[in-house]
Amino acid sequence: MLRNIVQSLLIWLALFEYLAAARELRGLSWRSGRASRWALALVPLLLVTLRGRWRARLLALLLGIPLALFVQILGANARNRTLSARERLLGGIHERAGVTRLDIPMDEGFLPALHIVPAGGADKAVLVLHGSGCDKTFYAWPLIDALRDAGCATLLVDLDGHGENPRAQRFPQILDDARVAVAWLRERYARVGVVGLSLGGCIAARAA
Repeated sequence: MLRNIVQSLLIWLALFEYLAAARELRGLSWRSGRASRWALALVPLLLVTLRGRWRARLLALLLGIPLALFVQILGANARNRTLSARERLLGGIHERAGVTRLDIPMDEGFLPALHIVPAGGADKAVLVLHGSGCDKTFYAWPLIDALRDAGCATLLVDLDGHGENPRAQRFPQILDDARVAVAWLRERYARVGVVGLSLGGCIAARAA
């Protein structure tokens, strides 16, 4: 029975690691993508060498799920102690996009921004306006990844009174953030859209 549980643990670890690599969930992976594919190839062999009747084999497989999940998370956390999704928002050329830090001039002050362009370039772009109390990098990477995969460049900005923006948060002056950012994008892209979250949604609607 112990041997079956160990084999079940290895089976589930191979499957979990393959799924983490296939879905690019780096924080849940503790091996390289190539190693994950080699491990997945061993799953059929491990399955057919499980001992005992089918109920015993099934029980071993079920018992292996929570144990393998615990080991997978523990191993991934140990390997990725310094991993941060914000690393993708640092200026420079990354694997799938380039990031440029900007201070876009305004009549009063400037608008801090991050300009993110897919590796293959883009002819369309989206301005992202964050919510109250946030900044341009606050949980932005899922949306950035989706826009990048759709072939869109992204402009992240700090609204007045937030992040690196030196301007005080005032209405209607805060609407200028959206207007200036859209104008900057229109000089460079054929199509421009705006996505606003919470406060950013209200600003986007009023500015439009």
